[in-house]
Amino acid sequence: MRPLFRLAAFAAVAAVLAACDLFTDVDEERFVGVVRYNNRADSVITAADTVIRGVAFNVTVRTYHEGCSQRAGAEVTYEGQNVTITPYDKRPTGNIVCPGFDPATRRLDRVVTLRLDAAGKAYLRVNGRAVDSAGNDTGEATIVDSVFVRSPAA
Repeated sequence: MRPLFRLAAFAAVAAVLAACDLFTDVDEERFVGVVRYNNRADSVITAADTVIRGVAFNVTVRTYHEGCSQRAGAEVTYEGQNVTITPYDKRPTGNIVCPGFDPATRRLDRVVTLRLDAAGKAYLRVNGRAVDSAGNDTGEATIVDSVFVRSPAA
């Protein structure tokens, strides 16, 4: 009788684990993050005013989300002293209800490490999406900031 009990217990555990997989194995979509909400772009780029040539430094890039999204990395491209950062987020697909945009509480910050090899002014451009107060996509948005790159002390 004990082997039958163990087999039933094993089957019950297997069924529970399979059911859990139904809820945790959700399809997701990756998308360019929202950097402008209702014509606001508060603190999208946070970086030092001055950095040292050839030394890595961190930049924090913020996106806004509707309550179901998570960070999904960033793409960085360099063209001389111009750096373009494209932040990505991801969200579950399907019949999922999300609470809606709220720039005060629904923010996703990610840290991007950069390095600039020439002294002078450098521009940091964050390319993202814009949404209106209802969360409707209103197109592309670019936020620009700058840093001064100084030569290391001799």
